[in-house]
Amino acid sequence: MKKSGFTLIEILAVIVLLGLVAAIVIPLVDKLIRNSVQKAYDVQIALVIESVKNWEVDHPFSLPANNGDEYTITFDELKAGNYLKQDIINPKTDALFPNTTTVTITKVNGAHVYTVNVS
Repeated sequence: MKKSGFTLIEILAVIVLLGLVAAIVIPLVDKLIRNSVQKAYDVQIALVIESVKNWEVDHPFSLPANNGDEYTITFDELKAGNYLKQDIINPKTDALFPNTTTVTITKVNGAHVYTVNVS
C-alpha cells in the first residue's frame, strides 16, 4: 500500500521557499508604500503653493519687494480668504495640517520661493 502525504524534507523546503519569497517581497512593498506617501505629501504641498499663488494675485502689495525679503502667511489666513477651501490631511501623519502651518514667500533673484513650514 502506498502512503500519501508529505515528508518532513518537503515541508521544510516549502517553508524555506516561502521565507525567501517573503524576504524579497516585504522590503519592496514597504518601499512602494513609503514612495506613495511621499508623492501624496508632495501633491498636498503643491496644492498649498497654488493656493498661495492665488492669494498673491489679490495681494500684490504684501509680497516681498527686495531680494531676501520674506512674507509669511498661515493656513488660517488662506482659509479665511477662501484660497484654501478644505482641511488638508498630511499623508505622513494621517492628521490634518494645523491652521498654524505657515508658508513663507521669499524673493530670490527676482522670483518668489515658497517654503511650507509644518508646525
